[in-house]
Amino acid sequence: MLLEVRDLTKRFTVSNLGLVGSGVRTVYAVNGVSFDLAEGETLGLAGESGCGKTTTGLCVVQLIKPDKGQVLLDGVDLTQLKGKALRQQRRKFQIVFQDPLSSLNPRWSVRTVIAEPMVNYLNLNQAELNNRVSDLLHSVGLPSGYAGKMPHQLSGGERQRVSIARSLALQPKMVMCDEAVSALDVSVQAQILNLFKELQQRFGLSYLFISHNLSVLRHLSHRLGIMYLGKIVEMAETADLFAHPLHPYTHSLLASIPRPDPQTERTREPVSVKGELSDIEGGLPPGCLFHPRCPYAEALCREEEPLLREIASGHTVACHFPLEAQVEEAPATDYVE
Repeated sequence: MLLEVRDLTKRFTVSNLGLVGSGVRTVYAVNGVSFDLAEGETLGLAGESGCGKTTTGLCVVQLIKPDKGQVLLDGVDLTQLKGKALRQQRRKFQIVFQDPLSSLNPRWSVRTVIAEPMVNYLNLNQAELNNRVSDLLHSVGLPSGYAGKMPHQLSGGERQRVSIARSLALQPKMVMCDEAVSALDVSVQAQILNLFKELQQRFGLSYLFISHNLSVLRHLSHRLGIMYLGKIVEMAETADLFAHPLHPYTHSLLASIPRPDPQTERTREPVSVKGELSDIEGGLPPGCLFHPRCPYAEALCREEEPLLREIASGHTVACHFPLEAQVEEAPATDYVE
C-alpha cells in the first residue's frame, strides 16, 4: 500500500469574541479519518463545503501538521519528520491546487516555474533542465514554446496544465489534487480530467482527488469517500457507491446531481434532508453527527455514534441503520457538470 492514513485528527481553536458566550472554542476540522491509497489508484474525497476534505488533504501532504494520527507513505510516517528528512520525502508527493493563477508565481516564466523543483532537488545543468522542461510541457499537451510565456499570457486550462507539469517534475508517486478543475470551464474540465487519467496510466501515479463535484469524481476515481463534519461516513468503489449508497447523507448527495436530460434519465428519489450543516463552532451534536438532519434517525442515533463498518466487500458505512433498498444505478456518463 502506497499511502496509509490512520486516525488523522486536526483541531483549530477559534475565538467567538463579540458573540453570546464569548471565549475560545475547539473545532475538529478532521476527526479520526483513516483510509488507504494503493499505487496507481485514485481515491476521491467528497462532501459539503466545511466537511474537512481539504484540511484532510493538507494534513496528508504535511502543509498542515495534524494533532494526531499517522500518515504512512511507503511505510514512512510523515508526521514524525521535519526539516531535511521531510524535505527529502516531499519528492514522492506533490500538489495541484484549485486556482492555477494564484499557485503560479506571476513574475516567473513557465520555464522557471516548472524547473524550480528540479533546481532544488536535482543536479542538472542548464541544457538538461531545458530538455526536461520541454518534455514535461509535451507530456501535458503544451508545445515547448510555452516555456517562455508568463502565467498571465495563458488561459485557465493552460495554466493548470503548467501546474500539473510542475507537479510531475520530480517523478512523484502520489499527487494530491484539491478542487483541481473547479475553477475551469466545463469543456476544459473534461480535457484536464482526461489528462489526469492519461498521466496516471503513463506514469503509474496515485491521486488523492478532493472535489465537491461528484460527477468529476465519478469520472476519475476508483474509490470514493464521503465526508461529513470531519469524518468519513461512507467509502466504497465508485461504481458501487453510486449504485448502492448506504448512508442517508450519501444518498441525498447523489440525488442532488443535475442530469443532462432530467425528463428521460432515471433518477433516485432524494432523501428529505432537514436543516443545514451543524455549526461545529458551537460543538458537535451527540451520537451520529448526521442525526439532526436525517429523516430515518431513531433514539440510538441521538445517543451513540456509529462506527465505520464494512457492510459489503470494500463498502464501509458509519450508520446504525444503513439503507437496505437497492437503488437503480443511473446510466454511466462522461458528462461533467
